[in-house]
Amino acid sequence: MTSKRAFGQEMAFLQCLAVIGILLCAGCSPQSNASDAGVRDGGATDAGGADGGTCSTPPVTFEFPSPTTTEVENQKTPATDLLQFKPSSVDCWKTDSCAIQAYADKTSVSLGDTLGFHVSATDGNGGAASVVVDFYRLGYYGGKGAHKVGHFDPGVTIGHYPMPAADPDTQLVDAAWPEAFSVTIGGQIFESDLHTGVYVARIMISSGPNQGYAWFVPFVLRPPADAQAELLVVLPDVTWQAYNQWGFTSLYTAKTCPLDVKKVCPECCQGFNRIRHAAGVAVSFDRPYANEPRGNSLPGTAFLAHWDLWSILWFEAQGYETAYYSGLDLDDPTLGDPSRLASHFLTIVSIGHDEYWSRGMREHAEGARDLGVHLAFFSGNTSFWKVRFEPSDRTGVARRKLVGYKFYAQADPLFGTGDPDVTGPWRTIDWSTVPGYPDPNPVPTGAGHRESLLTGLSNGSMSWPWGNARVASGMSSHWAFSGIAGVADGEIFEEQVFGHESMSDEPDLRPEEGSVEVLASVETQSGPTPPPTQDRVCLANKLLSNPNLAMAVWTRPNGGMTFSAGSINWGWLLTKPVGVTYANTCGPAKTACCDPNSTPPWPAPSLPSPRIQALTKNLLDCFSGRRQLTDRCGRRAQAGCQGP
Repeated sequence: MTSKRAFGQEMAFLQCLAVIGILLCAGCSPQSNASDAGVRDGGATDAGGADGGTCSTPPVTFEFPSPTTTEVENQKTPATDLLQFKPSSVDCWKTDSCAIQAYADKTSVSLGDTLGFHVSATDGNGGAASVVVDFYRLGYYGGKGAHKVGHFDPGVTIGHYPMPAADPDTQLVDAAWPEAFSVTIGGQIFESDLHTGVYVARIMISSGPNQGYAWFVPFVLRPPADAQAELLVVLPDVTWQAYNQWGFTSLYTAKTCPLDVKKVCPECCQGFNRIRHAAGVAVSFDRPYANEPRGNSLPGTAFLAHWDLWSILWFEAQGYETAYYSGLDLDDPTLGDPSRLASHFLTIVSIGHDEYWSRGMREHAEGARDLGVHLAFFSGNTSFWKVRFEPSDRTGVARRKLVGYKFYAQADPLFGTGDPDVTGPWRTIDWSTVPGYPDPNPVPTGAGHRESLLTGLSNGSMSWPWGNARVASGMSSHWAFSGIAGVADGEIFEEQVFGHESMSDEPDLRPEEGSVEVLASVETQSGPTPPPTQDRVCLANKLLSNPNLAMAVWTRPNGGMTFSAGSINWGWLLTKPVGVTYANTCGPAKTACCDPNSTPPWPAPSLPSPRIQALTKNLLDCFSGRRQLTDRCGRRAQAGCQGP
């Protein structure tokens, strides 16, 4: 029987995760609190706004069933065959030797939408291959990590398609493969009660010597239009695409210098900041994800299996009413409308490596925050680069092209036009002060809207040594540390928290509004001095010059709170990944200080961390109003409200 839980009710469980083949078990299973304590609402009980202001509309009421739909979903039968496939080699895409590769025509869907799949495959005898498709939702599921939601035999044979050449102006590569098959989300091949979440389609060859080889295609199922959730988890799939090297082009790499850059700054083609030459300045969503070696347990899913999955599984293990968006959904003017976000979600959550944000993404997240939505950045390197979405040059479909001129913003056709979608860094950077910048006539570039105005913190530096988090002076009694034993000012809260790209507290870059409370900051000493010269951390240590790496809570005048973890690897401290190694990996940019036979001098952190789990739960319990750890917990402002 469904009951309603009170807004301040505390969930009486804390659990950890165990995913077969992906993570190890580190705790217990969730327990639902079945007490009926009344309606759990959005905070205010009258038409008043935050801090005594006025509202033009009545307060939004948030009601969540007990158990939550997330808890009910995770009682379904766990999948046992997710990892039963033959993986292709990590670099097969580079030699066009993958048995199978694929991509979808959308990053996210709603129930009833059609999702098309574009596939290249060979049966191993030089002929076309038959395939079968299994669909999985990723979640807690008793610690197993996934639930199978559908099976499909498209009844077609699929041939091999080559990798096309790059566009000379931008180095963009569009696979342009024909659609192999499509499915209707929620149709007959799926179970009847699909729930918002992160899904993968496993497309497996079913004929010939290559039978059993598979490729995974990730996508998001958005929540129903009227659904409310405690957490809206936004996947960092924009950053996935920026790093995707398929076709030898990403926003970091390219076979040759884009003509767009060469025409404006020939010297920029010399390369800069670990880039051998100017990288691609546009990339396409119409291509597979290169087989990311750090997440090869699910080939074709970019960074999903490396960083993001751990946080997702932990959120669901706690039973939070959770909804999911693609980063492109946050950019969408309808789905990302701040008033819509404020009336549907209590907290917007960023995870993993969330480096690339469009203007729409920033404006919508900040607009929702201004209406009282809390923001939780369990991520690092967040919103450093400003990008824009454009329609595909080939099909005209919106948001299938990602543009980012980055270091070379002066080559962006929008530069100097006043167009608000010009790309570059979010903060303004005077390149004349940056050593080694190749442009002989550097000009400042950037949006002038620094990332700290979103996250409360600034992008710091690389810290592969996993900097320890030391509790800031006077912060041991902060509500975020409630119930965590042994927290003391000046003492280490947890070892090896900050990595490998992090956020810092820069006093001159702090937001002007509200109060930023630094909970903990990195120890000045994070590794040996001098740094080693022949291992994977050599280059990163040369960049580790910022002692201000931090985690912080930023409270705004309207009561909305923002937490910034300041670390890409936060999710690893929530669960324990298996198959993610810390062995040395050398690349062309690291040859000056990289020995492929060396081992990292720092041990991998102790995973997971009960303290980080407890801190994360305190934050999310407060943001969602499950516990009143401070008078700011829950929703303290409403859409349409004005402050005093």
